[in-house]
Amino acid sequence: MRIRLRGRFWLALLSLLISLCVWGIVQPDQPGSTTPSMPISVDLQPENLDTVHYHVLDPLGKVTIIVSGPQKQLAGVDPSRVHAYVDLAGVNEGQNDCPIHLDTADYKLDFKLTRNQIRVAIEPVVTEVEPVVVETRGESNVQGQICTTATVLPTTVQLTGPKSKVDSVAKVRALLDLGAIKPGVIVNERVDLLGPQDEPIAGVVASPQSVSLQPIFLPAPVERTVLINALFRGQPEFAYRVQPDGIKVSPPTMVVQGPSSDIATLPAILETDPIDISGIHATGSFQTVVRLPHGLHTPDGETVIQVRVTVPVEGPSVNAGG
Repeated sequence: MRIRLRGRFWLALLSLLISLCVWGIVQPDQPGSTTPSMPISVDLQPENLDTVHYHVLDPLGKVTIIVSGPQKQLAGVDPSRVHAYVDLAGVNEGQNDCPIHLDTADYKLDFKLTRNQIRVAIEPVVTEVEPVVVETRGESNVQGQICTTATVLPTTVQLTGPKSKVDSVAKVRALLDLGAIKPGVIVNERVDLLGPQDEPIAGVVASPQSVSLQPIFLPAPVERTVLINALFRGQPEFAYRVQPDGIKVSPPTMVVQGPSSDIATLPAILETDPIDISGIHATGSFQTVVRLPHGLHTPDGETVIQVRVTVPVEGPSVNAGG
């Protein structure tokens, strides 16, 4: 009888020890009844998209994942090894509600997404042909010649990209540096894709990406400074007269440019359009213009110049000594 009780005691003790060992293995590291967890944030990636024909309109952003498991294993989770993606094979243009997939590498933990799908906007990839516009900067160092533009080859380029991006390109520009060119020398310049405010447009590919520019040089214009004479028509009111010595023209002179043959025959005095002074009886200020002969212009390219003419008028005098 005593031997039997002693055997049962050792069996009970052995069972207790085994239970304690099992409890120590399965007991969580943290006190409490819930399993430890932590959030991680990873970039959401598009996969299997037909990038030749389609483009994701907006970045997919990040997705939050709740990871649960033993605390020691949670501490070793590297978010860069967790891959969250959207399978875009077979999507259509427009809005698409797509499930989010997870690749959790070899982690033996519970991964749960805070959202299971995302709305993805898809737009088509298009190709359009746009002309190249030549713009200049700086000043030419070539004596006696000027350059204001250039011939360009090819004259057009193909733009390929998302439709919204291609539509935002307002100008394809080739910029010519006048200070770095010489007559007869062809230069290659990269084209710039610019928006309405000359802001760069990214995400669009130009083909070709550069063009050939051959600067066009012309003889520099000769210039001459001439006087401006005001012309009048009509008569002041009876008993009033214009004081010729007091007429003022603003500006009184102007610089005229053009071919040397035209400058050589240009009169020393240019006249304004006639000013109608019919019936005036007081000093007045009038706006009129000077029209330059064909082929001539001012340094800023104008051929019709605004001038202001002040016309002093003298009335009848009264004899106070009668």
